[in-house]
Amino acid sequence: MRTLRPQTVSSAMIICALTAVVIGASVPVQADTGPGDAPIDLTHATQGACAKRQLSTDRGCIIPPRVRRGVKPPFPESARRFRAQGRVILSATIEVDGTVSSVEMIYSTNPGRGFDEAATDVVRQWKYRPALLGGEPVRSVHRIIVDFKYR
Repeated sequence: MRTLRPQTVSSAMIICALTAVVIGASVPVQADTGPGDAPIDLTHATQGACAKRQLSTDRGCIIPPRVRRGVKPPFPESARRFRAQGRVILSATIEVDGTVSSVEMIYSTNPGRGFDEAATDVVRQWKYRPALLGGEPVRSVHRIIVDFKYR
């Protein structure tokens, strides 16, 4: 049987656990998901009072993520036929290991021509240096602009 440390377990959790043992029920225990687990939203962050190349957030000054390895998006064939150009603005979540976990399309200048899908697919492949808060990597959400120019 495990010994519980009083400083890491609240009295309410102990009462719930003891009640479950007496009744014989199983109680799922969830990890504490405090504000530190949520990604830091950098979409509207500015330099503010932070040092050069840092952004001011509600959790302090942060060094934003930077692309380490990016793949250029292919020009969609349907847009090539019409000699269309486009800009796609995406919101992406960058994990602490530099991978992109989610991508959401925010805006497209020329929807229906394949730009949205091409931009979303290619950004999922990118690798980043994660954002740093106090020297430690953190999850972050930021905007990415992908331009498609017909040449």
